[in-house]
Amino acid sequence: MNKQAQSIPTPILLTLALCSGFSPFAIDTYIAGLPEITEDLQTTASLTQATLTGFLLALGLTQLVVGPWSDQFGRRKLMLVGLFGATVASVACALAPNIWVLIIARILQGGFGAAGVVLARAAVGDLGQGIGVAKAFAMLMSIQSLAPLVAPIVGGLMIPSLGWRSVFWFLAALAAIMFVSVFFLVPETLPESERSSGGVKASLRDIRVLLNNPTYVAPLTVFVATFAVMFAYIAASPFVLQRIGSLGQVAYSVVFTVNALGLFLMNLVSRALVPKVGPVRLTQGGVVLSVVSVVWLGLGVIAFDTASWAMIPGFFGVVTAAGIILPNASALCIEASADRRGAGSALMGAVQFSFAAIIAPLTGIGDGTTAVPMLIVMAVGAVAQTVFLRSLIARHRVLS
Repeated sequence: MNKQAQSIPTPILLTLALCSGFSPFAIDTYIAGLPEITEDLQTTASLTQATLTGFLLALGLTQLVVGPWSDQFGRRKLMLVGLFGATVASVACALAPNIWVLIIARILQGGFGAAGVVLARAAVGDLGQGIGVAKAFAMLMSIQSLAPLVAPIVGGLMIPSLGWRSVFWFLAALAAIMFVSVFFLVPETLPESERSSGGVKASLRDIRVLLNNPTYVAPLTVFVATFAVMFAYIAASPFVLQRIGSLGQVAYSVVFTVNALGLFLMNLVSRALVPKVGPVRLTQGGVVLSVVSVVWLGLGVIAFDTASWAMIPGFFGVVTAAGIILPNASALCIEASADRRGAGSALMGAVQFSFAAIIAPLTGIGDGTTAVPMLIVMAVGAVAQTVFLRSLIARHRVLS
């Protein structure tokens, strides 16, 4: 049976999805506790924010090492090492006596946690091909998109009653569960006959080859641009809707939850449609929706003075568009990576989370009193989506 016809066993797919979901849990569960961390560790807000920036940078950059390594040494062992390290780092976060130890522990948590993110994607690529990979990625993204729904609730329940350290004990337990699940349920997905060789030089060569491959770069850029637009929403929407738009905290939580639910549902819709429509056409439809939504948000800022009623539909459109684009662009990237799937997945993650670390402070220019910085980030992302979508379509017409 060829890879395209072969379906990935559900227990393996669910375990890989759980592993790739560690990073959103490690971000969203503790955000509500940042003020308490600042007070408890007697530090500044900027240093407390560094625990997030350090985590994101480590999460992104470590993937550049782990992904190519996995092409040489296999996925399973590196994933187990990463999950064990993430468990230990989470315990270190929970026991941190001061902000500097917490920052270092968060960097280690992001670095080790990167293994789950990058290797889950690569393993899916090992086990499937073509439409099968696109369907698997849609399921992967569906489960991942539940994290923004569940994680804030978990943090909101634990922090007021048990304190901010309880969140990191929860993350340690989650990483340990992932370790056990991978150990018992996930086999090695990359046979020795398909592994690369050559050490660090070969890893760098693989990354260089991918960056020179337009069939890979086009969906990669669409993927990253889409994530940039969505992360601009995540970082700026609390200020845009609450501080500028005067939306209440409860109402904002409802809006955020509805949008996250929209992301989840569009992942499921994408999974259902991809066998009939194909990942390229679905990506095209998602980009159109994303660009229209960004234009609508621009009108909301310019013509309607950033009124909440004008911004909410645009935010919903941006998020649901991401639910269509991200799984299909991911599948196209991994397919274009061929026998460099680890390196291909690593580049996706490295650029994705490095951009996230940069975008958050960019959207905060103006101290949350204007939506213009957010709008500029989104506009740049929409332009990149459009330009590289045309390249993606052209490349696949040539290949077909």
